[in-house]
Amino acid sequence: MYREHVHANPGSSKGQTPPPTGKSKSTTASGSTPFEDLSRTFNVGSSSKPLSRQHGGSSTSIYRQLDFYILFCINKRSQIQHTQIQTRKHINNDADFMTTLRSEYRRLRGLARYYLSPFIFSHCSFVKYTRFYVNELAHIGPSLPTDSSYVYSPRPPGPHDDPPISPHEFHRRFYSNHCNPCGRGEALDRIPKRLKPFQVNLHINGREDMWGLQVELRPSFLRILIWQIVITAGGWVFMAWWLSRGKADLQSAAVPITIILSALIALWVPLSEAMK
Repeated sequence: MYREHVHANPGSSKGQTPPPTGKSKSTTASGSTPFEDLSRTFNVGSSSKPLSRQHGGSSTSIYRQLDFYILFCINKRSQIQHTQIQTRKHINNDADFMTTLRSEYRRLRGLARYYLSPFIFSHCSFVKYTRFYVNELAHIGPSLPTDSSYVYSPRPPGPHDDPPISPHEFHRRFYSNHCNPCGRGEALDRIPKRLKPFQVNLHINGREDMWGLQVELRPSFLRILIWQIVITAGGWVFMAWWLSRGKADLQSAAVPITIILSALIALWVPLSEAMK
């Protein structure tokens, strides 16, 4: 599909074909991979060239020509929930990708945790996983892929490109409803994408390493405040009702709210962990 363009030697006669320099890399017998042809055509893997090329002043992204797959995971208590986002057919710029990311995040989180949990989306970290059971992934740690089946830019990353997208930028892009400028994929360029789908639902002998995005959560002050008000509301209502009866016994009126606050302090940490 992707052919290597060979230019004739200026000193040779017109129309003369230069001698072959080795085995053709367009054949499978040569041992080359689709990624090698991709790298040669689009300069993938070079830190000095982006994953796009210019045609008459307009940028043609690589994602409009090939299918790529991004692993997207969220740690839900003792299990890693995951999905994969395909980038070419409907997603070829940052705005479309972030829209899909928000939708998949809401689906993986579940409606109850998405709306009621005191923890909300912060950013995505770039993580290495290993598949050890069918449809089961284990978190290894922060890492960028060195496998040739993954594409991202710049590669290798520079001193300020690890992670490729900072937590602050990822947070801003995720919660932004607009892109500036629209139609560009500069953030998508920097996210590791695989040339083939992730086979996490099939039984394959041995372990398989994978790289993808993992959701990182942060506590929301507003949601924590709302939970505190809801949990302690009964104690405050009882105190107001007791005092409204004309009894000046503040100590007795404060017994329920004191018990609630004491229990809340002891149970808030395990409760919040269960709601992540």
